Amino acid sequence: RVVIIADAHTLNPAAGNALLKMLEEPPARTVLILTAPQTGDLLPTIVSRCRHTRFKPIARHHLAAILTRVYGVDPPQASLTASLAGGSLTRALSMRRSEWLQRRSWLMAQLAALPRLSTAALLALAEKLSQAREELPDALGLIASWIRDLAVARHAPESIIHQDLREVMVEASHTVSLEALTSAMRALQDARRRIQANANPRLTLEALFVKMSTHLNQTRNLIPGHPRPI
Repeated sequence: RVVIIADAHTLNPAAGNALLKMLEEPPARTVLILTAPQTGDLLPTIVSRCRHTRFKPIARHHLAAILTRVYGVDPPQASLTASLAGGSLTRALSMRRSEWLQRRSWLMAQLAALPRLSTAALLALAEKLSQAREELPDALGLIASWIRDLAVARHAPESIIHQDLREVMVEASHTVSLEALTSAMRALQDARRRIQANANPRLTLEALFVKMSTHLNQTRNLIPGHPRPI
């Protein structure tokens, strides 16, 4: 029997301890497979009892080719999806849904307007994202990719993840400091750790967006020409 425990890094402490007991005395004729982005996200005691196998992300051009040849995605959309998927075919396939594309467009608009949003609007944004708990990791990943793109756009535009926003990202990169982006990314990483530790998502996101707005508020109209927030 093979048991796959996906995203083992999201287990709460009680579930992690229960899993540890199972690893210490595994059932007969059973293979347990745990998946996680990195070993540092798991309890050290769990890591020490597992055999490690590293899987590299699929290269962007290979993933785009798979989407085009096997799944019939048109080349421009396949290239964009491959960039956003981070080397994961499963993630790339989930991005083909129209609701995912709409959610991404909405979030990009919110981020574009972040320095201009009132405190009430920032709190409303946090509440909306926190209501969809199962989609929160994906939303935080999109926020991280947006900050990352602004950081690299000026000197390496070819490496931008959101290629459909390449021109406005490059333009915006000249109006925001690397220090502000670094501070925003640190705030995001801290929020991710807190949410993984079962902190209140809404309160954590409220603090995150207020911090990000403060760091980026030195830059008005961060993404010129981008749609107004919904």
